[in-house]
Amino acid sequence: MALTVRRVDPALGRASALSQNKLARAVVEQLSTYPHADASARTSVEGTITVLSITAADATTVNTTIALANACKIVWNEHLADAGKATNSWGGAHKAEDTTNDVTTAVATDQTTANTLLNALKTAFNAHVSQAGVHFTNDSTYSVTAANATDEGSSQTLATELKARINSHIAFALGAGDATVKVIAG
Repeated sequence: MALTVRRVDPALGRASALSQNKLARAVVEQLSTYPHADASARTSVEGTITVLSITAADATTVNTTIALANACKIVWNEHLADAGKATNSWGGAHKAEDTTNDVTTAVATDQTTANTLLNALKTAFNAHVSQAGVHFTNDSTYSVTAANATDEGSSQTLATELKARINSHIAFALGAGDATVKVIAG
């Protein structure tokens, strides 16, 4: 989530954040272009903002497929929860948190569990991009079209496509992690 404001009067910080976030949300609503008000991002303890992305290597072996599937799950579930709400002065990517498409499938440990996780991620992604009430505008740009994972080759293809589509969907926003403001303690 966006810009981090530290060590200001709490009331002033919240008022400033709320004003900026309401503006960003209003712009996104009017444009009907972006699904997100801001790119989902993490803020470090030091205040450094990093846009969420899957950085694991592309799937080329069973082990890289397992690692990529697990990395996709972590980033995916974090993205779904990134939403504007009163507790964060309405900063965040989504209009509302997506509580329908989180992936609860166990982490991948072998080819079979990687297939299961990748197929669950594909289903969740394709449902999320048009989930009612979550986005400012549904994301009709990205969908995962690779075949379901059934073996090593199909899982590598699906894992690599999921990485690309999830990263692109997260970045499809008015801002690149800087359009909304999150006030933190400190």
